[in-house]
Amino acid sequence: MNSKLELEYKKKFASCLENKNYDLFLELELTFYNSFVKKIETPDHYNYCYEILNPFEELYGNVILDALNLKKENRKLGVNKVCYFLPSLDNDLAHIELLESILRNHKPNSNTQIFIAGYSSCAEIKSALLKKLHIENNITILNIPCNHSALLNLMQYIFNESFSKFIVYSIPLHLYAFLNIFGSTDLKWITTRFELNCFNKLKNLISFNYSNKTLESKNKNWERIPASLPSEYRFIFTGIQNKENYRLLTIGRESKICDLVFLDSVKSILLNNQNVSLAIGGFSESSFLEKFFSGHNLTSRVSYLGWVNPKDCINKFDFYLDTPQSGLIAASAFAAGIPTITFRNSNSFVESFEDNISVLLNEKNIENISINIILSLNRESYVSNTTKLINNFELRKNLVELQILIGNRFFYNSLNSYNQFISASLG
Repeated sequence: MNSKLELEYKKKFASCLENKNYDLFLELELTFYNSFVKKIETPDHYNYCYEILNPFEELYGNVILDALNLKKENRKLGVNKVCYFLPSLDNDLAHIELLESILRNHKPNSNTQIFIAGYSSCAEIKSALLKKLHIENNITILNIPCNHSALLNLMQYIFNESFSKFIVYSIPLHLYAFLNIFGSTDLKWITTRFELNCFNKLKNLISFNYSNKTLESKNKNWERIPASLPSEYRFIFTGIQNKENYRLLTIGRESKICDLVFLDSVKSILLNNQNVSLAIGGFSESSFLEKFFSGHNLTSRVSYLGWVNPKDCINKFDFYLDTPQSGLIAASAFAAGIPTITFRNSNSFVESFEDNISVLLNEKNIENISINIILSLNRESYVSNTTKLINNFELRKNLVELQILIGNRFFYNSLNSYNQFISASLG
């Protein structure tokens, strides 16, 4: 975002608050997130965007406190009653898939009452997965329209009903406003993948648990969602082959694939290994990618699949290349047994279970396999690991054996993830 556009947004946010046009403020925040924050998925860009937004969010939090005459210090805490706040309840995207795969273990008669609130375009539950949680697990879904009055009513309800925790789930929508409303003790943020690493500006206020390691700060209420793959993401890979030419696969949003660390790594892999080609799934052709690969004379070795169902295409390829912003498809490919190359510090499922995997490696003592083969430290090791696996069939077989074992033992244990999740929510 250029300085002119930054100034324009600051003026718009300020004008909305000064003129008490709070509905427009909420609409503007969503536009800002979708149009600018998500355009470049890097920590620097995220922090830059939220440095613009957060001061106005704090002011909006004060507006809600004043409107409801709420005093957070006088709030009475309930017992085992939590509300998760989602940006949208109208779809079944990855963050809702993860939530449903964990909360499907919630017993309807549990002492812990669970509510899921969020913006929706209609009063009925549109998400099939959330509807299932409501019917089968007795989880209350609170659909609200995206306007100031509805958000005020939700905040009043949370205070009146003495919820023990209010939890922002996934993207940090209204996070600073909620921090002002609830205070750091009663508010939690539980999120997915790389977001926690992106919002470095928040780390002077927060800490979060990740791979059983805690980054200490002033607040203990920021957690990563325990890793558990929905059963729908269990793929079957028919097995590796030793052959002359290999096909690499990567699937993801354009912003993830266009990560320059990833592209530079892919370029080196293709240049170093003339017997491989790359297929990119998740979107149609990209002018940025076409220009990048054309500049290195690699156009003929790169193809675009558009939107694909990984289950339908995974067996047509020999390797899966994960990006520096890992996701569910990469975890599924890994667990299925297609040789998968993953970056360290990508918030991958592999990292979530790194300690367990290290113990498993010591137990199995699989030849030539170490955690550094599974998690590439940087671009150079990512390229090196991929090249080793391309050229060493035995190493590839050993890695596949380990991947399947890791996937079966850790990636689909939703009951364990549920217990962790509830513990994190109530803690």
